[in-house]
Amino acid sequence: MQKYGAVLLLLAVQQALAMPTGVAGQEIQFLLTKIASSQCRFERSGSWYDAATAVDHLRMKLDKAGDQVRSADDFIQGVASKSYLSGKPYHLACPGAPVQESAVWLRTTLKQYRQQR
Repeated sequence: MQKYGAVLLLLAVQQALAMPTGVAGQEIQFLLTKIASSQCRFERSGSWYDAATAVDHLRMKLDKAGDQVRSADDFIQGVASKSYLSGKPYHLACPGAPVQESAVWLRTTLKQYRQQR
């Protein structure tokens, strides 16, 4: 049982190290949480995924980006707006709203968050 606890702790530490700290980390975490709870579908490279899968993918990309992501704006621009492989933009299809590029949705969401703080 202790072995599993140690593995979970290691994963949590790795996750924390990958995420920027301070305001940037809070804003990025807010955006990821917002996607996860949005009931939106996420399109990347021509395939559609649920919100939880999208968040997993974006976290993986954030981890790989490392210290290149220093702000939520960096996250949107460099991680969450397009495919590294194809260069095609990501899209979100949310209930009751037209399909839009993920960068537009994320910038709007971030702007609202910043205005409420």
